Amino acid sequence: ISSPVIDINNITIENNTELKLQIPENISLKSSTTYYLVIKNDVIYDEKGNYLSGFDIINNTYEFTIKDYKNPKIIKYEPSNNLNYVSKNLKNIKLTFDENIRKTSSNGSIILKNTNNENNNIIISNNNITVLDNNILNLKIDNDNDLESSTNYLLIIPNDIVEDNRLNKFEGIQEGDYVFRTPDNSAPILTFNTGQNSSNVELTPKLELRFNEKIKINPDLTKNISLEYVKDSENK
Repeated sequence: ISSPVIDINNITIENNTELKLQIPENISLKSSTTYYLVIKNDVIYDEKGNYLSGFDIINNTYEFTIKDYKNPKIIKYEPSNNLNYVSKNLKNIKLTFDENIRKTSSNGSIILKNTNNENNNIIISNNNITVLDNNILNLKIDNDNDLESSTNYLLIIPNDIVEDNRLNKFEGIQEGDYVFRTPDNSAPILTFNTGQNSSNVELTPKLELRFNEKIKINPDLTKNISLEYVKDSENK
């Protein structure tokens, strides 16, 4: 990493004894970083020609640290972002940050949005939001809020819930930034049956069964579909 150099045009002397160094705008200092001022031996001298021995990192150290301006960021999602086959029994969502965090004084809630039916959104209240190991935000899903199968869930976090120790706020999670999906664990449901309970069916009928989702036939089990003789109209 190259060291910023302060040009002579940004160095002034005031009252004959004050050396002022202006950091130019084109030099971008980094948040939470310590800097050492280095002045070589032949830069500053008095009216008698006596040179200042200078500053460096080892001798006559002059240092300062830029305050933390950086917002905390998530570095790990549990479950992973865009993960399919998340268990319907999921009870905790864990978000790991790149620095220590804490809850703010806000009483705001976090929403786990159900994309199939917003009436079934899950609200994670402030009481179910905790910080683990200083940098993990744990979101607890109540036992009475099992997830639905075959559903996309979107996590939405406002920007006033989490902050770091320097009061820098987490920017939140917008709708669509973090999503996971539960698997389809439900058997297909028969929704329409052509000819059911009909007493006027042709000798070579075509029976149609309609389901609520796409289906397939197991080729090894086709013999398990058959017609059972029950009765005829002449021999009741």
